[in-house]
Amino acid sequence: MRILCLCPTYGRPRLLANAIACFEAQDYQDAQLLVLDDLGQIEPQRGERWEVLSTPNRYPSLPAKYNAMLECWARRGEGYDAVAVWDDDDIYLPWHLSASAAALSDGAPSAKPSAVWSGYRPPGAQGEGPWREHATGRFHGSLAISRARLESLGGWIKTKRADFDQQQIAACLPAVDTLKHSPHELPGYVFRWGSTGTPHCQGLMSSPDNEDWYERYQPADRRRVNVLRQAMDPETQSIYSKILDRQEVNSLSRQGSPQFSLASKLSGIWKVGPSEQDNVARCEGP
Repeated sequence: MRILCLCPTYGRPRLLANAIACFEAQDYQDAQLLVLDDLGQIEPQRGERWEVLSTPNRYPSLPAKYNAMLECWARRGEGYDAVAVWDDDDIYLPWHLSASAAALSDGAPSAKPSAVWSGYRPPGAQGEGPWREHATGRFHGSLAISRARLESLGGWIKTKRADFDQQQIAACLPAVDTLKHSPHELPGYVFRWGSTGTPHCQGLMSSPDNEDWYERYQPADRRRVNVLRQAMDPETQSIYSKILDRQEVNSLSRQGSPQFSLASKLSGIWKVGPSEQDNVARCEGP
């Protein structure tokens, strides 16, 4: 099963570098990552299995942006069997795509976990996050959709509403729970909140029917990025350590990739310390 991962981005090159690093760390190899920057900030570029498209013309909504990426892929004549959302500001653990592929393998219209790791601190929670949070009908960033269902819908819901994500999830039901295909039913998606140093879109959404939240997002970082170097940021490194250092995860041989070595996979991208964050993206110009 070939999975096309779609990543819309706008003025967040350091977070995007981290998102690409998470993609590179996936144990599922039959996947491509397509990024669309409609700030025109990032020079078009590509890696072995990822590509950044760039335009200075902003799309009217996030759904329109997803659909533009699908149209671009179709014009190239590139094939895919499923699409996975790949948010630029969240974290994806190595089994996220393999669990999604397994969940979709029997012809299900969509797949997503029934629980995720989240930066929200629940009432009475002790210690540091992330914490496990109920995710049924929520967390669009963890969604994977079969090509058949996506084509039957005509792509993403055509709306500017703040609840487009929940509408999209609902339109793709029923969804197979990817936790059934994850190591020890551990979520492979981490929702970040308030820890990235950039505004979160949910903070701009005053109500589900609000339509101007998208236009109100204005990035602080508009410097030109000529070369994007994928590397995990300190928070991602910390979360990978907390979850992957568990003995029950480290002892697993991942289904479908018995030769997978997490240590070797991370060796080229797990190298950014707190004092080296400016090296994640090399920015030049105003």
